[in-house]
Amino acid sequence: MPNRKRCVSGRLLERAGYREKYLRLAEALDQENTARAWLSGVLREHHIENVDLLPALEAEVDDRDLFSPTDPHPNKDGYRVIAETINRYLTRSR
Repeated sequence: MPNRKRCVSGRLLERAGYREKYLRLAEALDQENTARAWLSGVLREHHIENVDLLPALEAEVDDRDLFSPTDPHPNKDGYRVIAETINRYLTRSR
């Protein structure tokens, strides 16, 4: 499973120049993007609905911390973004 914290922070890390400085970080981000694309394709192929949370989390991470510095799980703001994104999806799906 991809590391959500690193995926969500990927754009910030790239803008800060860390991708160029740290080859292993760049490789990890590329692997996570590959895994995400593969999983998305499998779900689509099998007609399984899913909610892509990454765009909403990426949009919010610019304004606030969504993860604790010491924990890979979202904090209350991160869970709020996740819940709101799922709620919007379910409301549109009706």
